[in-house]
Amino acid sequence: MSANKNDAGEILHDSNKCFLANLGYKSTKETLSAFFSQFGEVDHVKVIYDGNGDSRGFGFLWMKTKEDCIKVAKAAVPNGFTIDGRYGVHLNYHLDKNPKMKHIQHEKNLKAARDAVAHAQQAHGAAATYGAVAAPPSG
Repeated sequence: MSANKNDAGEILHDSNKCFLANLGYKSTKETLSAFFSQFGEVDHVKVIYDGNGDSRGFGFLWMKTKEDCIKVAKAAVPNGFTIDGRYGVHLNYHLDKNPKMKHIQHEKNLKAARDAVAHAQQAHGAAATYGAVAAPPSG
């Protein structure tokens, strides 16, 4: 398997690589590069296409530095980005290779769990107005 390279032919480093998911079908390498440049220097963007030339809804982003990757990852917590009219574009920075990022993913997971409990408690409150229901989850 050959190494990924940017447009200048330079090898791209996995330590500066982010995975993008839930991309809109209008998103291109150029629009994504323009969006993410607010966090630092974008080295390369790769959108994955199917055999018909349609976006498969995911891709990869390489920033010039790890610090810029961290900026992007922190900005993505907790709801992702709105890019090219698409809400909820998710970004994952390779946590396995970057242990400093594990706390960011942990915070994201905690927020999602708290939101789920709050939603369940709200649903319980609404249902209680129509009769007896089981106790809401504690949390």
